[in-house]
Amino acid sequence: MDHVRSVKFHSCKNLKDFPRWKKLLGRADPNFRVTADTKVCSNHFKYGQPTADDPHPSLYLKGYSGISTSAKSKPTRRKLTYSGYDECCNESTTHTGNVIVENKNVDQKSLQIAGQVLKEQNYALDISEVSSAARCKPVEVCQRCVNHHKRISNLEQELHKAWELIKTLQTEIDSLQHKDFSTDDIKHDDHLVELYTGIPTYGLFKFLSEKLELKVTKMQYYKGVNSHKSKRYQVNDSHAKPGRKRALNCENELLLVLARLRQGLSLEHLAFRFKVSISSVSGIISTWVPFLGRELARKDELQLFYPEAFKQFPHVSSIIDCTEIFLERPSMADTQALTNSTYKSHNTAKYLISLTPAGVVSFVSKGYGGLSSDRHIFEDCGVISKFEQNTACMVDRGFNVPGDLLLVKQVKLYMPPLTKRQSQFTKQKVQKGQAIAKARIHVERAIERVKRFRISIR
Repeated sequence: MDHVRSVKFHSCKNLKDFPRWKKLLGRADPNFRVTADTKVCSNHFKYGQPTADDPHPSLYLKGYSGISTSAKSKPTRRKLTYSGYDECCNESTTHTGNVIVENKNVDQKSLQIAGQVLKEQNYALDISEVSSAARCKPVEVCQRCVNHHKRISNLEQELHKAWELIKTLQTEIDSLQHKDFSTDDIKHDDHLVELYTGIPTYGLFKFLSEKLELKVTKMQYYKGVNSHKSKRYQVNDSHAKPGRKRALNCENELLLVLARLRQGLSLEHLAFRFKVSISSVSGIISTWVPFLGRELARKDELQLFYPEAFKQFPHVSSIIDCTEIFLERPSMADTQALTNSTYKSHNTAKYLISLTPAGVVSFVSKGYGGLSSDRHIFEDCGVISKFEQNTACMVDRGFNVPGDLLLVKQVKLYMPPLTKRQSQFTKQKVQKGQAIAKARIHVERAIERVKRFRISIR
């Protein structure tokens, strides 16, 4: 400028003038502040420098008139790109010595000139080295890239399929972990059906379930004394049973009850297996057991299906026998004496069991020590009260039954004959004994099956 002899930079000498300088300079930066190191060009002072009369900058503080002060924009930095696989495989290349040149984009003469210029400097690389280093290897090597890409694609597909399989298997695992126990788990194996129900085949179990299903839909489940009163939906077929659908259908409720009787499973265990509450299990069992007692065949109906061996004994309603179950040797001496069985030569618990001619258990006594006699158990267990008048019972040879009690109830006794003082049996007694033994053989098998029903011996 004309008023400036030489361009210098000046700072504010007086600390009190810092705010004024900041205001005069008018910088847009809100964090800007004037310090002792802040310098201002001589062009902005009236006399080319601060003076006593004019110590502050005052000229060209908003810029020079007619002169653009806008800073030149910084050029955008170009991104270094690598042509990669596509450029190598898709564009035709020519090989000149050790140099690979693209016909479309590079002038051969320009490359030669550039090579001569670069060779003049010892720090520069040969253009052929740069070209070969920056480019892919010959085409035959790129075929390996193609194979690798295919391999990667195949592996990604296999990985996707594996993840889908894992999800499917995890879903199946979750469903199996939360799956309810039902007839679907045992219907394909008759051994499991008999294990849980005592019924030899699933077909027979299904037949029984279907026979009971119609009445089960109208059945009122036990919830106390008021449950004995008939409901409107039980009397009138046009009225549907109110309430929500039950968690278990007829078939599974029958399975639950029979599993309780067959295996003696606890209520808690059944509730866990069938995924219902303990109170629901208790209500089902309390309802079904009396229901089965009423719905199963009556005595006169059972007689139609008696085994052929019982045709000679039409009035027999019960076959009685005692069975013993081994116990661990008790630690107390008096208990050892009470449970010691001379017949088994072991510590046992003794039970009286009554069965119908069809092999159905009709009575099981409480447990007695192995020392107890048959007569004592017969008198004490109360089985005599279960007999109806003008019926008959059958026992094994040597079973000591009090005849006076049977006479009071007018119950006839069938027992294989004893020799007593006779040297041999008569023909009639032999035939009678054979007929009774032939009938009782089925009962012996039934008693053996009863021992597998754990709840019957608890």
